[in-house]
Amino acid sequence: MKVIEKAKPKWSQRIKCKGCEAVLEIETEDLKYEVTEAMAVAQQYAEEIKGQYYVNCPECGMQLIVKNIPPLIEKQVQERY
Repeated sequence: MKVIEKAKPKWSQRIKCKGCEAVLEIETEDLKYEVTEAMAVAQQYAEEIKGQYYVNCPECGMQLIVKNIPPLIEKQVQERY
């Protein structure tokens, strides 16, 4: 048997913007990932440096940190960056 195309897992999460209080439903495609210089310095002796996942609110533009992301989704997002 051959796998022709792997299914992409569906994931979504609802969050409330801390700036304008809009309720947002975010999906994998909305997530962004970054490792800041401060994070890299703080984890300089760690085996793997971890960054943060975030979205920007479409209403007010505030950067919102997203937590509790499944590992498979984290990997997909990291591969984009």
